[in-house]
Amino acid sequence: PFAGILILWGCNAFAQSMLWSSVLRIIACLYDEETARRKTSYMVTSVAVGNIAGILLNTFIITHFGLAFAFIIPGALTLILSTFVFFSTKEIGREAEPKEHLPMLGLLNNAQIRMSLIPAVLHGVMKDNISLWMTVYFVDSFQVDLNQSAYFVLFIPFMGFIGRMVYPFCYKLCKGKEHRVSFYAFLVCAAASLPIGLKVSSPILAAVCLSLIYTAVSVANTSFLSIFP
Repeated sequence: PFAGILILWGCNAFAQSMLWSSVLRIIACLYDEETARRKTSYMVTSVAVGNIAGILLNTFIITHFGLAFAFIIPGALTLILSTFVFFSTKEIGREAEPKEHLPMLGLLNNAQIRMSLIPAVLHGVMKDNISLWMTVYFVDSFQVDLNQSAYFVLFIPFMGFIGRMVYPFCYKLCKGKEHRVSFYAFLVCAAASLPIGLKVSSPILAAVCLSLIYTAVSVANTSFLSIFP
């Protein structure tokens, strides 16, 4: 039933929203600031690898076992892996627990955070909507079937993986200024969006443009969600 899916998927989204901040906290507790910056820039490649693995794994599962198992098998894997994570990380950072937590609205007193909010939201809109709508876009705009669209859909997150891998190089090129990296990434996004806005006629060209946007937005993602925090 729709209500059941809505509740379960809402719980899923709520839980997933806390995962990355936990990863950052663990890294910050284990390493000094400069080492943590470098390691988080590599850690984010796990997100892109997960996107690619998820598409491949679920395509195989749905084809051979049916739709229900595309939920059951990843859920079981998550349960098993989270058990290991729970027991191996529960002592990390305990000695660094703050006596007082800064209120959520108190964060807005920080000028750097206020300046980062709007571009962070915009990059999230681009990143998540490419992931959400890319299959529908290729099927509706170019009348390709679902099997054929899988090639285009897989190419885009693969380029996101490339974007995350080149981040350390871009970060070094911009002399350790993460917001400068994001600025150039947004310029690439804007340039690659123009052909799509003009309604390209070739699915290959559309895939290239979307891949460039996703690559650049993955670079900005590393700045906003890893280096800056």
